[in-house]
Amino acid sequence: MYIKIISYLFFIPLLFILQVSLINGLPELFHFNLIISALIIILLVFGRDESLWCSIGLGFMLDLFSIDTFGAFIIALPMLVFLANILLVRFFTNRSLYSFLALIVFSTLFYDLSAWSARIIGNAIFSTNIFFTFADFYTEIIRIFSNSLVAVAAFYAINYISNRLKPVFLLKSQKI
Repeated sequence: MYIKIISYLFFIPLLFILQVSLINGLPELFHFNLIISALIIILLVFGRDESLWCSIGLGFMLDLFSIDTFGAFIIALPMLVFLANILLVRFFTNRSLYSFLALIVFSTLFYDLSAWSARIIGNAIFSTNIFFTFADFYTEIIRIFSNSLVAVAAFYAINYISNRLKPVFLLKSQKI
């Protein structure tokens, strides 16, 4: 129990610091969201409970250092994990690369949609203007593509270490 708490206290700030300081400083082409990828990996490998705890901690840290409406990330990240878990249990039951990529694409779209919604609500409350342009759509496509690349690399790294994930979509039929 204590080891799990200490690992959370080490892993959550490390992941947050990597996302906020290192990845956000990269050029536009490499703007992937490490937090989303890590939460989905934790969901696939360790389960829903660990992923929910990490999402609450990361959401709190993101809310502390964000200029958006406070509480948006604390709500969005656990909802993301909850919806991804529903998709994983109900639709993508074989934990393959394809299901992993589908979860990453869904999670990226949901996360960005919830962040945009929080910005719109916060700007409506505080009477400020907000504009969305074609560049936002382009950035979203780049973010989905880079998150998918990171997910493929992480999938094969985890698959090399462990046998919890399956690299194929269709199972081989057994001959009788």
